[in-house]
Amino acid sequence: MFRRVLQSRFRASGLAASVLATFFGIALFTTPAVAGEKEEARRHFKAGMQAISDGQYEKGIAELKEAYAILPHANVLYNIARAYAESGDLESAVGYYRKYLAENPPDKEEVETVVRSLEARLAKSKAAAAAAAAAAGGTGPAGPGTGPGPGPGETGPGETGPAGPGVGVGPGVGVGPAAPKGEIGASKTEDIYETKVVTASKGEQSPLDSPSSTFIITAQDIRLSGIDDVQELLQRVPGIDSAQLTAGDHNLSIRGFNSRLSNKLLVLVDGRSVYLDFLGTTFWDALTINVEDIERIEVVRGPGSALYGADAFTGVVNIITKAPGEGKSGFTAGIGTQPGAPFSYYRGALWANGKAGGWNYRISSGYEQNPRWSREVAPGRVDLGYFTNNYNAGDQHAQLDVRFTRRLAKDVTLGLGGGFTQLYRNFYGIGAVTDTGTTAKLGDVTVYVNSPHFNVRSFYYGIDAIAGPSVYYLGDPSYRAVARSNIIDNELQYANDFKTGPLKHDLRVGVGYRFKDIQWGWLGPQTYRTEHHFNGYLQDSIRIGEKFIVMGSIRGDRIPYLQKVVLSPRGSIIYKRTKDDAFRITVSSAFRKPTFLESYLDFPVTTPNSGAEAPSQAQRADDPSYRTQHEKIIAIEAGYQNQASDYFSLEFNAYYNRVTDLIVLSQLRPQTPTTFAKGAGGYNESTGRYAAAFAGFTNDCQVFHSYGGEAGFRAFPITGVDLYGSYALNFTNQIAPPGCEATVKDERTSRHKVIAGAQYRSKLGFDAELDVWFQSKQIWAERRLNNATRELEYQRYLLDSFPLLNGRIAYNFKFEPLTVGVTFANLLNTTIREHPFGQLIGRRIIFTATYRY
Repeated sequence: MFRRVLQSRFRASGLAASVLATFFGIALFTTPAVAGEKEEARRHFKAGMQAISDGQYEKGIAELKEAYAILPHANVLYNIARAYAESGDLESAVGYYRKYLAENPPDKEEVETVVRSLEARLAKSKAAAAAAAAAAGGTGPAGPGTGPGPGPGETGPGETGPAGPGVGVGPGVGVGPAAPKGEIGASKTEDIYETKVVTASKGEQSPLDSPSSTFIITAQDIRLSGIDDVQELLQRVPGIDSAQLTAGDHNLSIRGFNSRLSNKLLVLVDGRSVYLDFLGTTFWDALTINVEDIERIEVVRGPGSALYGADAFTGVVNIITKAPGEGKSGFTAGIGTQPGAPFSYYRGALWANGKAGGWNYRISSGYEQNPRWSREVAPGRVDLGYFTNNYNAGDQHAQLDVRFTRRLAKDVTLGLGGGFTQLYRNFYGIGAVTDTGTTAKLGDVTVYVNSPHFNVRSFYYGIDAIAGPSVYYLGDPSYRAVARSNIIDNELQYANDFKTGPLKHDLRVGVGYRFKDIQWGWLGPQTYRTEHHFNGYLQDSIRIGEKFIVMGSIRGDRIPYLQKVVLSPRGSIIYKRTKDDAFRITVSSAFRKPTFLESYLDFPVTTPNSGAEAPSQAQRADDPSYRTQHEKIIAIEAGYQNQASDYFSLEFNAYYNRVTDLIVLSQLRPQTPTTFAKGAGGYNESTGRYAAAFAGFTNDCQVFHSYGGEAGFRAFPITGVDLYGSYALNFTNQIAPPGCEATVKDERTSRHKVIAGAQYRSKLGFDAELDVWFQSKQIWAERRLNNATRELEYQRYLLDSFPLLNGRIAYNFKFEPLTVGVTFANLLNTTIREHPFGQLIGRRIIFTATYRY
């Protein structure tokens, strides 16, 4: 079946696919190119530092300049300056030290002292040369080592340097006496281009030292893909499951257990949570940042409650933005076609980075509009009411984000800022209201101070929204309600490295407090609720020699609704056979607390019977002592990573998850004389109906066993081409213990998912990327009301397997910082539905233009 589908799609889109393939072929064999930016810069940096160490200053400086041209970093400027000083070219050394100081580095005062010393030495040398020339009765050449070499932005005679941010590559190495090494400080030999992660252990470390498998989406991946939404970038991660129901409703989970209003994945922006506590989900279109603001995205696969507490159930996504003041400024514009709506996609973004008065800043704004992909009802219906006047709208959002940092001391940084988003989105809820529309305003304000041992952060996050069915019968309840929620989150962390005998410790201790409230019409008579959450965690990473790392973490969270403290431990053992590869085994647990919706819902739902309703209640009127419990997961993971080469990396993971107490919709509980006598239900004066049954939430009594793995590689076989691929495997079994009624089998996670792709970058300006996917079938079990039996029953819905072809072609103008490109999504126009109730996802073509300065 897959072969027939693939063949038909290729015939339908053969021309477009051929254009992409032809471009790759021509580009690959006719134009010079460079490999992955970070890998290429790292090779030049290591070669340059080695050459300088060997006394080959000219070669070493040229290599460092090439690394800086590919991927700028302040430490490269420092090492160039130091190499010039060692070689005796003091004037060029001063020029590069000053360029380094312009980046406002932590050691600014020390380097300023070095510059003053070199300038004094240079002035003395020039004065001596001038005096000698005067004594000789003429103007002679300057003494050795005092002539100016090429400074920043210049090129040496007879050579042409590559394009780069103001760094030349001419020889210009003096031959005079070198500055004493004690006078110019030590070189910065740290591998600044080495990949680092921070999310898995709340501290910077190599991925090889991480207790969890961590996938990184780089800035290069983002730029070459042409994708402008974070959630679509995350679909490329092996192990991530996607269920996109509308243009704005994208649900993600890791290693299974996805759902509408997905609530198993904790999403952070620079370590700050952005999920909505009252629903437990993330509105991706509510992010106040553009993809152009992102430095990288770290995806931690596996439970993260040992450090992040509730809701880091199956994993953590941390979107790490570029530091204020770093990178270029620019703007971009895009227009595209969407399924059934030509040129109905619009996007614009503007961003600025700079430094002023000791402050670093980043300001960005953006707007995006997507249509509704399919209509549930025909136009012109006079018996229907609509949530919005534009029923064809799928997603619209505009945002503004402003961030500042300032160095208070050598290693102390103050950060503050905030963001705001206004949106309309069409999404699919659960229960009585499925096809839903909402308008919302969301905003955050954040302040933090980071230092070597203490980090403190406080942020506010709020939402003011109104939501209701996208369409409803006139005369029926619209279920429209206003929700206003506020969150104030505070965290203090202490970190310290120390030794006990031969053991090296990396200790982290943290405490936190989170206040949240909700004003919501779906919470019954008591529409306003507040909760106070307290937490604390402890983690110690112990390095035993050069081969072993043992890490232990534990966190306690007080859950007010349950009136209990939930503990989340994690333990890891890492064996490093060499410094560039590592084996890992981790055992952990996590939990997801009931949301405001699952804790305090009190909402009357109409029934097909006239005059009857079914109150949907989290705190049951017919069983006042009942409380929905938190979801639980126990996970075991084993993994292997290999980064021994600058030309490839490998990763393999295997996992087992045991999941219990999933929170689901409860079965209807009929009204009885006993419950009526206890005061439950009765006549509802506000609706004019009687309670015929009760609904709400419950914990699934089944036990779910999920196991599988991921394998991935990235390779750079020839200069200019990056190849990558991954395979994800998942099996999920559900077992009903004695006394538990088994439901129909749910297979909502594809057993097989394969992704293969290639990236190409050329010095002539051409960029391209091509991705080929295959995802196997899914069978979703969803609860629906059986009108004949008046019971909520599980029904199975088959979603066919599908292939997917995505790509992008772009051209970077040589003499202008302008890039134009075209991005294809679902180029084969495969019929894709990622959820049984979701809208069809068809071919999308987007044209973009980006200007950076």
